[in-house]
Order: sequence, then structure tokens, then C-alpha cells
Amino acid sequence: MVLGLALCTEDCIRREGRATVAAAVSEFAARFQERSGSLDCPDIIGCDIRTPEGMKTALDEGFFATKCSKAVQDACEILEDLLPRI
Repeated sequence: MVLGLALCTEDCIRREGRATVAAAVSEFAARFQERSGSLDCPDIIGCDIRTPEGMKTALDEGFFATKCSKAVQDACEILEDLLPRI
């Protein structure tokens, strides 16, 4: 969403106009997966928080403060690098 908001112009209503955003999203995904090992939350943190058992594990093990915050930090650093300076 951040890339779309930052990079879309009036041209984004047409497929050709979305090419810049699509390329940035692909690059973001590749770089995030390289850092985190996956694009999927359960793979990144090692449990599925959509289940009661997974949520309990995440809370008991402190995954939100450790693994989740690391993934968010990685995403922010990649976005900072990809987005043009304003």
C-alpha cells in the first residue's frame, strides 16, 4: 500500500501506468523475502497466530516484540531505500 500511495500517478488507472509500482512491489517482495526467509507471517515467526494455539505461543514466547518487530523494521528499511526522497 505504501508503494502504491507513494508511486501511483494519474496514469495508474491503466495497466501501463502501474508498471512502476508493480516493479517496486516485486523488488520489495524479493528483498523482504531475502531478509526474512518468507513473505508469510507464520513462516516468519514460526507459528500461526490465526489459531488460538499459535497466538498463545506468540504471546508466551514474546514473538511480537522480537520476530514481528524485526520484520516490520526490515520492511521499513526496504521502503526507505525504495521510495524517492521527498
